[in-house]
Amino acid sequence: MSFISVIVAKTPDIVLCEYTSFQGNFSQVSRLVLQKIQPNSIGIIKNLNKKFIYVCEDKLIYMCFVEEISDEVAFCFLHDLKTITVESKYSYEVLMRKNAYDLNNLDNEIIELIDYYSSNPISSKEGQSIDEFKIVPTVNESINKFLNKEVIVTVQSNQDVQHNLGKNLSLLATSELQEEYNQKNKKKLIYLIGGIIAFMIVTSLID
Repeated sequence: MSFISVIVAKTPDIVLCEYTSFQGNFSQVSRLVLQKIQPNSIGIIKNLNKKFIYVCEDKLIYMCFVEEISDEVAFCFLHDLKTITVESKYSYEVLMRKNAYDLNNLDNEIIELIDYYSSNPISSKEGQSIDEFKIVPTVNESINKFLNKEVIVTVQSNQDVQHNLGKNLSLLATSELQEEYNQKNKKKLIYLIGGIIAFMIVTSLID
């Protein structure tokens, strides 16, 4: 189970911070989701075994993209993200003056929060029971229905990307070695054929 990405935004165009340790097109898809979020709403947008889960409150959107994380854990995570990670450091007035990516300095706090909520906690970091966050969302539907179009969300871990890169480089090197081997064999064959022809010509002249 994992938290794939975490976003705090004022509008689809003003993302205050975004954290992920994965690669894929989910970041672009998250922007499409942000565009559709209504003011003062809570939502679960499903994509197979993954979900965009968000809370939009007072013109600020807190959203995470998760895999195999329960809804209540994700909502509890967003509560702590809002109260502990963001609001404890910035007043609402200051947040409203912030520009895109002004809160990217919160990466370490977000990583710490992800680590905590990836360990099956029974309470929030403030001591509230996870069960208190069994929230009935105002929006609960598939991503294709929410966006009104078919979307395929891709996610790859950095380890998978590095593994695939190494595999591709290995295949490329093998291909280049095979090509070099084929070229050498072609030259040998040409020399052999040339030698046979020369031998036949010399033999016919002697006769």
